[in-house]
Amino acid sequence: MSMTVKKDNALIGFTIIFTMFAVGIYYLLPIIYVNPYEYLYGRELRSFQLYHLIFSGVMIPLLSLVTGLIISRQEYDKVTVLKRLSLVFLVLLGCSVLFNGFIILFVIPLSGMVVLFFRENSLIISLITAVILLVLYLVVWTIIPALTSVSTNDIIYSSIQQLNNYLGVYREKDIISMIELNVSSIRAMDFFSLFMFVSLPFTFIGSILERIDIETYFKTKGYILTLVVLTSALLIKMIEVLSLGSRSGKLIGENIGGMMLGFALFLTIILLVEQAPKLTTLLFEIPGKYVLLLFIVFNFLMSIIFYGIGFNYYGEVTVATLVLIIFIILIVLYAIMLILNKFKITLLEIFKSNR
Repeated sequence: MSMTVKKDNALIGFTIIFTMFAVGIYYLLPIIYVNPYEYLYGRELRSFQLYHLIFSGVMIPLLSLVTGLIISRQEYDKVTVLKRLSLVFLVLLGCSVLFNGFIILFVIPLSGMVVLFFRENSLIISLITAVILLVLYLVVWTIIPALTSVSTNDIIYSSIQQLNNYLGVYREKDIISMIELNVSSIRAMDFFSLFMFVSLPFTFIGSILERIDIETYFKTKGYILTLVVLTSALLIKMIEVLSLGSRSGKLIGENIGGMMLGFALFLTIILLVEQAPKLTTLLFEIPGKYVLLLFIVFNFLMSIIFYGIGFNYYGEVTVATLVLIIFIILIVLYAIMLILNKFKITLLEIFKSNR
């Protein structure tokens, strides 16, 4: 297996582990319809705030950056990359429809398909496109709504009807109703806006960073840049925590702070891969190699644990317990992947290895 494939598997492995923890909240509550400050108190609220500080608004920018970086490598043939992106799209769309509609990660391979056809074009075109799309998103979907909220009623009210609807469906055993609700959730997440104004520009940025060879720079430098971006992102995300659930604080914290934190984590894993390759390969290469299988099995196990078809814990456990459950699942799946790798069993690999 080439060093490039090993490196890319490590990048993917890091992001999929982060993603597993990030999507876990959707198996607990329909979080887009709930103001946690109305339901959680004390230690449970503090646990949620810490979780939200790390994961909210981060997942799509981070995954898009990694996708843009990898698909822009000249070592990978365009047709082959397109085929793999198509497979990833089908798997992620299937997970959204079958398991949880809030997990709309299928927008990322779609962005990859678009950016793939620009990888030989001028960097300026990609840069201008990314900047325009991001500015539009920040102005139209973040700054203007935040200013409007501050000048009016800056409170997020929970939708009790929607909460009861999700509790009623996910805690029953009617699989058809679950699928219908998942499709409804996909529409509620406004996936087109996330594709066009979040995933696509960050995929372009990832592609640009590969083409200017950011990894060579990070072989010896990058500490200060990563630290500055990470610190700035966390400070902006703290606005949401300190605003105690206000709409303006949520918009700024998730849409601006989340994007910055996604970029900071991207720089962090690049730094680790370049300056500690043996460690990152040891920790993340195997999850990256079996990423699609890992994500499918993870969502299946989460649905068994939290939905009415299984143990029915939807809406019943704390955020701390949720994180513990995800950690245990991850350990079990990691052990299974080690066994598969030992016996050279390949299932849904993104990169085909010649061994």
